Amino acid sequence: MVKSVTSAIPNFVMNCFQLPMGIIDELNRIMAKFFWTTGDGDKGVHWKAWDKMCDEKLNGGLGFKDLECMNLELLAKQGWRIATQEASLLFKLLRGSILDIHRFYMQS
Repeated sequence: MVKSVTSAIPNFVMNCFQLPMGIIDELNRIMAKFFWTTGDGDKGVHWKAWDKMCDEKLNGGLGFKDLECMNLELLAKQGWRIATQEASLLFKLLRGSILDIHRFYMQS
């Protein structure tokens, strides 16, 4: 439950904007602090390093998302949706002025 709540909070903003690394680091710090503190607000036990907790469950982690990668994944998903749905209003507005489909496909 902790994983789903803490990951969902920044999800909407990351779907629209690329967050600066300072904000991503602060969000990671808040999520780690939330996970590691006790109910009384006292310092809890750090069972694992945060980067290890972000590993996949198959690799011994807890499956928390790396927010930097998640941000880029969500932006790529939005870009793909805009570039492939030619009937959408946003595609029609951006076509010819801002949207360069060929350049979008060639991004590394």
